[in-house]
Amino acid sequence: MAEEEREIELERRGGMKAVGAHVGRLTAPLARHRGTASARLQAEWSTIVGPDIARQSLPERLVGSGGKASGKGGGTLKLRVAGPLALELQHLAPQLIERINGFFGYPAVARLQIMQGPLPHTPPSPPPAPRPLDPARQRALRERVAPIADEALRGALERLGRAILGRR
Repeated sequence: MAEEEREIELERRGGMKAVGAHVGRLTAPLARHRGTASARLQAEWSTIVGPDIARQSLPERLVGSGGKASGKGGGTLKLRVAGPLALELQHLAPQLIERINGFFGYPAVARLQIMQGPLPHTPPSPPPAPRPLDPARQRALRERVAPIADEALRGALERLGRAILGRR
């Protein structure tokens, strides 16, 4: 048996391996191309800037950041923004830069370059669950739908009423 065939056979006998064992090797080209700071920004964007801003913006690339060890100043973060939020983010730029640099623990970003444009489509978040009704409102709702003879219709109307009253 040739040496190469023997290595393949040994790999097959090894069984299943954890995906985490290969993550570093698979993501290394991305980290080299874009930098680890840029990848971390994209992964943690909602945590850094909050869910409201994160829904309408996307960090595309961090350019010219020398990193913590280089001694250089921070780089320029290219930020894609949807709609009228661009103007607001121009005014909030110092606070955003402070949040980003606080997240990294070093001055990774010195300035923002805001580009207004469409963001990749993301599915809408599910509506919030209605609050539970207090017993008095629950009783009043049941009394209102009690005269309805059809059980399925009565149940559907009670659920609808609970959802409407629970959002107020």
